[in-house]
Amino acid sequence: MMTFMEQIDSLITAYQKFTSPLCKKYGLKPRELDILLYLHYHPNNATATEIVKKQSLSKSQVSESLRALDSRGLVAREFKDNNRKTIYLKLTDSAKIITAEGDATINSFVRTMLSDFSDEEVATFFSFLTRLRKSVAAYIKRT
Repeated sequence: MMTFMEQIDSLITAYQKFTSPLCKKYGLKPRELDILLYLHYHPNNATATEIVKKQSLSKSQVSESLRALDSRGLVAREFKDNNRKTIYLKLTDSAKIITAEGDATINSFVRTMLSDFSDEEVATFFSFLTRLRKSVAAYIKRT
């Protein structure tokens, strides 16, 4: 029987196999694609700090990736409402082509991973994942 971490690793490996062709097609590093998809799924008020927290990446990893994405014209930085302290990130039109394909890839990944499950089993699985996420969040908050 596989350990919990082996199960997680197998999902990560499968995810990478699904997203690798997209990264190659657009010359992106996997982390850059993940950041583009994060901005796609969170279009309002996304900041580098938020990406660091939500994606469990270091500040330097996010900064490096954002510099690369910015230099390719895939992300734009903006201030909002006279707030000159916080820089908000948004996708450019060029990035939206990539994220549309990325979204389709993610949906295909999820459908493939859950193809052997009934609708009821999928609902139960997501219920467990929600509980797991809450446990993780509570642990992180305590530490």
